[in-house]
Amino acid sequence: INTPANMSTVHANSHLKNINWRIDFQTKSKVSPDLTDPFAIIQLTLEKETQQKGQSLSQSGEENKETKKSDEVVRFAFSKEQVQESLAQFQELKEKILETLKQQQQTQAQSQSQ
Repeated sequence: INTPANMSTVHANSHLKNINWRIDFQTKSKVSPDLTDPFAIIQLTLEKETQQKGQSLSQSGEENKETKKSDEVVRFAFSKEQVQESLAQFQELKEKILETLKQQQQTQAQSQSQ
């Protein structure tokens, strides 16, 4: 599995809330009406949860923690080739998840039969 160095930290308190996309074109120049190849504009909305210390104390004397949700929006462009490569990587990810689930089921079945 290819794991870039910047993926060493996973933020478990964030999750994908929404995906939006559209196909777009640009003109090659201001004087030429010719269009470039189409590309995809992708927008990911991530919902992040953060805990903040509250002002009040619970019955046990501990500070209450308040959960705050906020959205972060990330936008980027993909060429046709980048879309194809991303889909291939997602397919590989899907296959690895299914393989892992199958292995877990086999391990559970073996442990239950013993």
